[in-house]
Amino acid sequence: MLSIPSARYTAAFGAAERLTIRIGNGPDKGKMLLAADADGAFKPTFLKSTVILRLPELDFAPQFKAEAADPETRKSADGALIVTLPDWAWDPERQKAIVMARQQVARERAVEAVR
Repeated sequence: MLSIPSARYTAAFGAAERLTIRIGNGPDKGKMLLAADADGAFKPTFLKSTVILRLPELDFAPQFKAEAADPETRKSADGALIVTLPDWAWDPERQKAIVMARQQVARERAVEAVR
């Protein structure tokens, strides 16, 4: 799920009711392109102050609870929004490191609780 503040969504896409979303590969790895497209496959859910996009399950998405991030965004020449995803969102090695670090902290806390 991707949440975008309503003001940012409106500034980027106006009243667009459909989007096309592309995930980068190769030199664009870690980037996500969102473009207003009347025939787009993604229909955002509009709430009071947030717009939510429900993405399908992705093979590289983290399998753990991650903290929300405010990623870098920029507009492309054709009006699309390019989002630079945080490392944990697309890098399986970074995800493994996070899981291992969390497991280590949990073990240390368990030992402290016994003492």
